[in-house]
Amino acid sequence: MTLVYCTFKAVAYLVSNPVASKALLLFGIPFLALQSLGVAPILTSALDSIGFQIGNIHISLLGVLRVTVFGTFIFWLGRAFNNTGQRFIRRQEKLDNRTREGIAKLFEIGIFVLVALLLQIMGINLTVLAVFGVGLGFGLQSIASNFISGMIILLDRQLSVGDFVELEDGRSVYVTA
Repeated sequence: MTLVYCTFKAVAYLVSNPVASKALLLFGIPFLALQSLGVAPILTSALDSIGFQIGNIHISLLGVLRVTVFGTFIFWLGRAFNNTGQRFIRRQEKLDNRTREGIAKLFEIGIFVLVALLLQIMGINLTVLAVFGVGLGFGLQSIASNFISGMIILLDRQLSVGDFVELEDGRSVYVTA
């Protein structure tokens, strides 16, 4: 058996999640191989030299690859933590529905803040996103307003999931999460 085949089998055996296993095989093992051969610093400097400058921001092929790989991994990890945490919070029978939903939403916000901090710590510059965020902020203003209104309704405890609501225009709905 070849070393490559043994490596693939070892990763498949040790890492049960198929997405994490594929990511490790596609990115982790080739990176370790390049590092052990001493080629990684040469390849890194070559990829960093391919790029262009926009004002004070240098965009290189290395930066784009780093943002794509690590950003995708961190967002995937954040989503996995968020889903696990929300399932845990929603199983807490001692809390009423409104409190569970409010805590779950606050947990989700906390996870996104943590992901943004991790990306910043890893050296992925998020100031470019802030510039685009101002423009998106105007477009997403109604979504943010609805989110905050929903949090106020949850914390105010006037409505809960499963309540029947009849609106002024005659429409009626059941409140869902």
